[in-house]
Amino acid sequence: WHLYVLTALGGLMNTVQEPASEVAMTLIVPKEEYQRTGGLKSVSRSLIAILHPIIATSLYGFGGMDLVIYIDLVTFAAAFIILLLIGCVEWASTRAASSKSSSSGMLLW
Repeated sequence: WHLYVLTALGGLMNTVQEPASEVAMTLIVPKEEYQRTGGLKSVSRSLIAILHPIIATSLYGFGGMDLVIYIDLVTFAAAFIILLLIGCVEWASTRAASSKSSSSGMLLW
């Protein structure tokens, strides 16, 4: 029954993560690069589906469940920090553009 609960929880998290990922991509990627980005995301998803079980099984055989969880947490933290940095850069560039336009006498609204 543990697998049912974990699978349901994973599915629930994916219902939030997938739309959020799509929205984040539209904020980060220029409009003319949407098609290329979509292709890269498709290849990435396929590679994840193929390589994830292989890598997880290898890690489990090499270091046990503790190693698998540790690597999962480290990669999560790295992704989280990168997204925070991207958000901070986006916020800083928006703020800089806002201050330039307001200093030239133009209002944004």
